Amino acid sequence: MTGQISAQSFTQEIDLGQEEELNDVISVSNNRFIVASVVGDSIDDYFPYYLNSHILNLDSIGQVVSSYQINDFYAIQLYKKSNMFFVYGTLQGNVQGSAIYSFNYQFVMVDSLKFITSERHKSAYKISIDNRGEINIPFTQFDSIQNYYYSSLLKIDANLNIVDTVLYDTVSFTVSTGKFNSSNNILVYQEAVNYRQMPSKTRNPIFVVDSNGQKLQQVSTVMPVYNSQLDDSLMISRFPHLEELPNKNVVLSGILQNQQSYVPGSSEYIYDYGIIVYDSNMNYLSHQVLGLVDTADFPATTNIAVVDSSFYIAGVSQWYPNDYYKNINNFIRVSQFDFQGNLINSRNYQVGDFVKINSIKPTEDKGLILVGSNYKLFGGTGGLNGFVMKIDSLGNLNTNINKVNGQTIAKDNYKIYPNPAKDELKLLKLNQFKPYEFELYDTFGRLVKTVSWREDHQTVDVSSLASGMYVYRIIDREGNVGSGKLMVE
Repeated sequence: MTGQISAQSFTQEIDLGQEEELNDVISVSNNRFIVASVVGDSIDDYFPYYLNSHILNLDSIGQVVSSYQINDFYAIQLYKKSNMFFVYGTLQGNVQGSAIYSFNYQFVMVDSLKFITSERHKSAYKISIDNRGEINIPFTQFDSIQNYYYSSLLKIDANLNIVDTVLYDTVSFTVSTGKFNSSNNILVYQEAVNYRQMPSKTRNPIFVVDSNGQKLQQVSTVMPVYNSQLDDSLMISRFPHLEELPNKNVVLSGILQNQQSYVPGSSEYIYDYGIIVYDSNMNYLSHQVLGLVDTADFPATTNIAVVDSSFYIAGVSQWYPNDYYKNINNFIRVSQFDFQGNLINSRNYQVGDFVKINSIKPTEDKGLILVGSNYKLFGGTGGLNGFVMKIDSLGNLNTNINKVNGQTIAKDNYKIYPNPAKDELKLLKLNQFKPYEFELYDTFGRLVKTVSWREDHQTVDVSSLASGMYVYRIIDREGNVGSGKLMVE
């Protein structure tokens, strides 16, 4: 990451006394943050039933200053316009209903709009706002007489009045997300209900739709070339997000799935997550697949954060979509790209027991703020708490465990694996990204390997070393030291 160093970086857990999930965040003046949270209660922590939402006002270190509770509401997305901010979500207990609430920055609710669209309805993950302040909400309805789904855009003006509902497609799709572009057309990603019955190139398309609901263009989301054995059937398939970049290129991010071998209800065939980049005419430019062992394989479900000439996406490692809680620690991964979709770097952070990230946004000081949830490991206090993390403009995260007595490099700042090692030893930096020197000693105290550890990920060849116990040391420029033991087989 580039730019000036932020004055603050932090992690905070938010415990409102129930099960919490933080879904979205916006940054407002003076490094103050507004967060949309959903809270629930359950006799079984694995499946909390969300009862209502709390809209939280956080200070510059992520602590709750005030909150506003909305009952029977599931908050999904926040957006701001001039001196107001708005919350979009669905009405709990009524799957056909959605609502938008508007607030001033003193947390006084100014207005609300509740609407029911049809007997069987699925709202978008996200709403989209044009440069006039008009809101479009893509959704899918089921026509019980004709026995098919049809897709529509619900148009709402800046004063929360419903303007129109525009029909634009009548095939079996479930609408997932939409985004206005600079021409005030809306880019709508649609997930196929019965993709197996469709040709590969027409599955899960992006539609370019004008303000009258006229479909102008259909764009394939299938990767042109990824792996010949997959017959180019790998595509963005779950938790998609669309964003137009300042240079007018368009990014689609989300989970990648091999549609030829995917088994419904199974996470076995989910291949990490990635992005596809299109030019302003929606021609394919590039794609990136993210996620390796011990890195990242599940994306934040909302937002691509744009800072200066880069954009950022976030995800977590060791995430199992069909088994929410695992008795393991995981990593948060933040990846930086240029506007052509080239990966610049990725940063890894280990900051909690089992963390899920839902949203990433830029901050005023060119840092990033991420929100989600943290599940406490079994045997501990248990429960699901809200989670907030802010990193500075260089990608650093300052925590209370970075150093012990100013001399020891905490193990939370690096990972050395596998242990035992056979041919290669992998070095991975976490939370801080300063240069280290890595030294390896045998049991007689002899230095057998030294490496200048500059990159975030680095590999050390240990194939020539004799089997047995070794001691490693890492030293930073300030003379702080981290150490431990490892086996070589």
